[in-house]
Amino acid sequence: MTDDRRSRTDVSAEAYFKMKVAQGLADVVAGRVVTDDEARKRFAKWLDANRRLPDRGARPAGGQV
Repeated sequence: MTDDRRSRTDVSAEAYFKMKVAQGLADVVAGRVVTDDEARKRFAKWLDANRRLPDRGARPAGGQV
């Protein structure tokens, strides 16, 4: 896409992406990283804490289907 055809959304998205990459690289330099195994453990713990039962839909009054 040529520069004159880029929307504000495109420009904003690119700026946001570049900012997040820079923040991530700064985290690496500062040692704010975890191993793959630790990330998996943290994610699994988060999933367990935030898991919800599937929505079974609204039931008629009295619980009869």
